[in-house]
Amino acid sequence: MFNEYTEFVKKNKDCLPAYELIPLEQKQNRFQYVGGQIENGKLYGIVNSAEKMLRYDMAKDTMDFPGRFDATDFKWTGGCVFEHVLFSFPRSANSLLRGYL
Repeated sequence: MFNEYTEFVKKNKDCLPAYELIPLEQKQNRFQYVGGQIENGKLYGIVNSAEKMLRYDMAKDTMDFPGRFDATDFKWTGGCVFEHVLFSFPRSANSLLRGYL
């Protein structure tokens, strides 16, 4: 699917706003992240089926993958940040995910 998207973007680049694809350095499962939140200049991907959280530092243009989760699909979907804490809402998980930023 990524290749199809890349080809679509190449063919339609004059119709699309400016963009850049930032490849993930580590291959993970399908449905990796659903939504994201920004806190302290970092973008956090909400874990869906990924085994690790995605953290992208926009100022340094660096990416890392903190944490460790099981590889099941649809663990959490969406989230929010409140007072420097990232909350991810359960979908098939039996718990609210709380991450201290």
